[in-house]
Amino acid sequence: MYSYLISQGISAENDYRNWVSSSGKYRLAQIEEGSKWTFLPGKEDGRYIHIHPAKYSVFSVRIRALELKTAIAVIILTKRNGESPYDVKIVNIARKEVLSESPLKSVSKNAGLGKLIKLLSEEE
Repeated sequence: MYSYLISQGISAENDYRNWVSSSGKYRLAQIEEGSKWTFLPGKEDGRYIHIHPAKYSVFSVRIRALELKTAIAVIILTKRNGESPYDVKIVNIARKEVLSESPLKSVSKNAGLGKLIKLLSEEE
């Protein structure tokens, strides 16, 4: 990202803040390999650059916090016990007993939570 900012003529805090504010509250940028990034002004003294992947950027996945916590809890439970992470009974143990959340009716391996479990489990 440093080389991208330099290529935009940004080498100091004032340059950066002016560059971001010229687009409003934040600035979107796409770099050479195709990923998109959101640049915001930093809030801490001396740390004036705040950057994160843009919504719907290549190489990024947007996930709700509860879905991520559920997937992690399910993976831990099933690794320990050798069970399928797609078994709705195991998923609901994780949701009810570990996370104090409501149960799910089903889990599909190819959508939503099941897709995230697959991604985090590094399954083929």
